[in-house]
Amino acid sequence: MSRFREHDDGTPGYEDRAALPGIGGYQPSDPADATPARFRPAPPAPEPEPGAKPRRWRKAPLWLILAVTVGIGVVNLVRGIGSGLDGQDERREVAASPAPATAPAARAEPSGTAPAVPPEVPGWRPVVARDGGYAYDVPPGWEPRPGTVHGWEASGSEPRIALVTSAFTGRNSCGDHDRGGSGVTSAGERDPATAALRTAERVARRAYPPDGGMAPGSAGIETGTTGVLLGDRTRRGAFAIADVTVRPGGDPCLPDRAVVGALAVPGDSGSVVLVVYADQGVPGAPGRAEVREILLSFRGP
Repeated sequence: MSRFREHDDGTPGYEDRAALPGIGGYQPSDPADATPARFRPAPPAPEPEPGAKPRRWRKAPLWLILAVTVGIGVVNLVRGIGSGLDGQDERREVAASPAPATAPAARAEPSGTAPAVPPEVPGWRPVVARDGGYAYDVPPGWEPRPGTVHGWEASGSEPRIALVTSAFTGRNSCGDHDRGGSGVTSAGERDPATAALRTAERVARRAYPPDGGMAPGSAGIETGTTGVLLGDRTRRGAFAIADVTVRPGGDPCLPDRAVVGALAVPGDSGSVVLVVYADQGVPGAPGRAEVREILLSFRGP
């Protein structure tokens, strides 16, 4: 599955400060951490040979991931996300297509860590971008890791996917496999419905194929629209949530079923997308309802 994860251990390699100029933001818990640093470029990692099992990228250069994959997209898109907004607050007026009901999974007890900003969902934990330009909430059993970039390397015709402002559940529960994760990326599609659906499909193919590379099947796709609150205005967004059936393969850590969701908000030249993916049929698995609630909690300051 060629995953990578880059931990930001206090040396910033990405400065979000310009993401939402003029709108303001949540204040970082340590403003000193917001000082950008300079990095010397490193040569890119070689592509895996055909037929070889891709490597999981544990220590990819943070600046390179962001510059190539998300840097231009997320910075430029989120920078313009506050322009051209309609004035109607639509956050809770969600129009969704019918989908099979899934009961929410039991939630773990919170760790007791005080959130940097108040959550929108009572009892949940906020995951806040380093510049305070946006945030979303995760259930208590999830671990916010806003300084971690994770995703999947390019493979064949599939481009690299990098997710910033991350959170995880069931980290390293089976080898290096996490039971679920979330993060923000960019998409080239400006139509939010198209961006949400295609991003969910891309992540499903990357997160849940067996090692042989066969793509998973998906069914029960739920789509809908919602207003995403940015300051005192809203932006029309769209979401897609898919049930994923994972076909048999060589990876014993993969589940039989999974849920992948994406919420897209259009920007000037594409969309900003919050992604959530989670194994199903395992203890403490977040159900479709929780995945939807994570997506709908996405907001600006």
